[in-house]
Amino acid sequence: MKFIEDLIRNSKAPARVRMSFDKLISAGCDLTLRVGLLDKLAKIFEVSRFAADVIRSYDDAWNILDKSSYSSSVNNLSDHELLRKDLALSMFYVIAADVLQFVPFEDTLKIISDSADRSLEAAWRIARDEMIQKYGKPEGYSENREGFTILGMGKLGGRELNFSSDIDLVFIYRNDGESSAGSRGRLSNAEWYSRVSERIIELLSSKLLGNFTYRVDMRLRPEGRNSPLVRSLDSTLLHYESAGEAWERQAFIRARSCAGDLELGKSFLEKIIPFIYKRFLDRDAVLEIESIKRKIESKTVEEGHRNVKLSAGGIREIEFIVQILQLANGGRCEEVRTASTLEALERLVEKNYIMDSDRDFLRESYIFLRRIEHRLQMLDGRQTHLLPSDSAEMDSLAIGLGFSSGEELWEKYLNTAMRVREFYESRFSRSKQISLTELEMQVMKILDSNSELESNSEELFSATAAKEIRNMAKSGNSDFQSSSATLAFMRSVPVWLPMMQKLPAIDDSLKRLSRIVERYGAKTALYEIITSHPAVAEILVNITSLSEHLSNLIYKDPSSLEALLSPGGVTGEREISFLRERFQSFNNVISNSVRSGIAIRVEEELRIGVRFILAMADARRTGIELSNIAELLLGEHDFAIAALGRFGSRDIGFTSDLDIVFVTDALDETIVKSIQNLMEQWQKTGLKIDTRLRPYGRTAPLVVGTKALSDYFEKDAAVWERIAWARARVISKNVELKQKVEDTIRSFLFEKSFGRKELLEVIRMRKKLLNESSSDDDIKRGRGGSIDIDFLCSVRKIMSHSESIEPEILLKDKPELIAAFRYLRLLDMSAQIVTGKSFRGNESRSDTERIEIIMERHGQRLNELGAYRKKIEEIEMNDDVEKIISEMKNKINV
Repeated sequence: MKFIEDLIRNSKAPARVRMSFDKLISAGCDLTLRVGLLDKLAKIFEVSRFAADVIRSYDDAWNILDKSSYSSSVNNLSDHELLRKDLALSMFYVIAADVLQFVPFEDTLKIISDSADRSLEAAWRIARDEMIQKYGKPEGYSENREGFTILGMGKLGGRELNFSSDIDLVFIYRNDGESSAGSRGRLSNAEWYSRVSERIIELLSSKLLGNFTYRVDMRLRPEGRNSPLVRSLDSTLLHYESAGEAWERQAFIRARSCAGDLELGKSFLEKIIPFIYKRFLDRDAVLEIESIKRKIESKTVEEGHRNVKLSAGGIREIEFIVQILQLANGGRCEEVRTASTLEALERLVEKNYIMDSDRDFLRESYIFLRRIEHRLQMLDGRQTHLLPSDSAEMDSLAIGLGFSSGEELWEKYLNTAMRVREFYESRFSRSKQISLTELEMQVMKILDSNSELESNSEELFSATAAKEIRNMAKSGNSDFQSSSATLAFMRSVPVWLPMMQKLPAIDDSLKRLSRIVERYGAKTALYEIITSHPAVAEILVNITSLSEHLSNLIYKDPSSLEALLSPGGVTGEREISFLRERFQSFNNVISNSVRSGIAIRVEEELRIGVRFILAMADARRTGIELSNIAELLLGEHDFAIAALGRFGSRDIGFTSDLDIVFVTDALDETIVKSIQNLMEQWQKTGLKIDTRLRPYGRTAPLVVGTKALSDYFEKDAAVWERIAWARARVISKNVELKQKVEDTIRSFLFEKSFGRKELLEVIRMRKKLLNESSSDDDIKRGRGGSIDIDFLCSVRKIMSHSESIEPEILLKDKPELIAAFRYLRLLDMSAQIVTGKSFRGNESRSDTERIEIIMERHGQRLNELGAYRKKIEEIEMNDDVEKIISEMKNKINV
């Protein structure tokens, strides 16, 4: 037809219009009967290929063009064909109304939403009737009280649904119970409504309603995608009363009862008003809303500014602006509580929360962006929010919207988005700055980023640190960046992160803390404890920032954190009598001595370590407490344990071996086997046992009899063994045996002479150790090391017949040596807790910084090491033997 050819030639999208008319003609449609309507139809075909499919299928679409109106007359929602027709004609009317401007744009949004409501109601009735036939009516069901409601959320809830949109739904049933029975038996109400819900989603997503299907999104239900599809009214209310989050408050601003038992839906929404609208917009809401917004924007980075919905200054940002204003004021002003964005703008003006000019700008911008969104989706009836990257397609879109070119539309779009963003920043940046510190905003930036942060001078954290922060904040099974774990994490950040920033190597510290948090599992609970108990935060930060050793203990046994998290977890000293009672309580609960031993060792080592790091206990007290826990785990037996070395003097470190010798009066295979079994258990609890100091060394029997020990001391023991046994301490519950072994040791130490020959042997031993020392940096065996003080104390004890091995007693005439010894013990203890190894002098820079911090907390400085070692060197042996002996004799005169 020439008339149609003229319409095609004069149209703004000739190819698209021709294709659509060809569809009608090929379907047998006689266009000559409707010539007066073809001009309108051509305009519609310019923007929508989808419209051609509708008018080809339903002649009633011509009536819409003729009368410029459409009113749904569907009464029988069980008539599937009638439903399909109604939905198709409704969408055709929306296209025609928008293109030909039958009605204001916002009315088209309501038409789309009302069509969705009818579809929801139809799907509910179909699913309901099927279930009643199979399983009977659920308990509490009646014709006037159906007991199941469908809540529309988001744009559907606000009756502002776009042309091709997901529909966000929440299902609720009234009460629990059991169905009355049908052809397949009975079901609990929970299962009955769950199957109904599944069927509703299936129907909406299927071709039941024609080619125009709905994509159902159920993630806004309580606890998201991993929770049941439907909950009872009481269960749903309980969730929002006890565990509702800020993002859920925001989501329910736009909730509306759409289908099913409408009164049930309305009643529920009235009951959660106190949850949605608080009197003031609290800090958590600011945190979470900002986090959600930034998260959404971060997803559109690759699209540039082409996403009209999610880009900065887009549709979602205007909705955010309105919702923040509603949340901020809805608790005090009922009038601003509405699910509609456009209606909310009017009410905010009426109540003077925004100016007329603000309302006009936001309304105009919102409708402009929504019209673009509609035109993008009308083309083929599919969901998209992206402006075309192809210039020809952009021109076609622009012309259909009344612009001269795609470039003009793009310019208008960018200007609108920029002004919306400026409005948001100007209106809310100050309140955000009041609520959020610079540190929190930087952390939020990290959480909202999809990629590793580049390390540069403008960032507070490196890419490594950013990765660990994201790991700590994320919740494995949450739908939202702003999960309860994430929100709890953000609340905790101001408490612990500033502390960590003041300590060395924050990247390593965050790694350790992240591993511990992940292993602990209950992230939300842990962050809440940290937030409400800054002292706990201080402990965790100090452990993860300063101690590889303690961090590993917690990682291997996360339950050990419980002791530190409890009030008073690290305060005060614990004597061995208290530890015995505690150990017994562990045994009563666990009924496994090895597991009980591990539990109390880890708990105590953590407590002792934290006290040392925080300088609540000095190195000497720390050594005593570590020795106590070792003695507790060894236990008291009928045989005797001779504790030697630092264990003998109660001065072990965090990584020390325990030098011990087993002594008994009843030497037989049974006692040897018993001790071997005990050694296996001790080692499983984490004790490191060294028995090489027994008579005749490692090749000798593990257990020695008292007479054999006495004979060995009398006939075969070397001078170095007298030095070693000078630190001996006997542990046994057999009082008689304990006394006997102590007397044997005392006789070995004091009854033999200790003169020139023995002193020369001590000198030779020391020189040998110096030659064997791997490095002068060795603060134990190197020149000016702690072993010099150990030797001197042992010699003085033997020659003076002293019962003590304490430097403070044996060296009371040499306070400078006591100070040097205590300095070296502090340094070695600090290195052990930082690195898990004794000090070697070749520690990494970050480990050295950590050691320095602990030393300074104890009133010492690492750079004083040389001066202290020099004091010790003054007592070292040289080649002038007579001079040495003279000096030694002088020093031994206690």
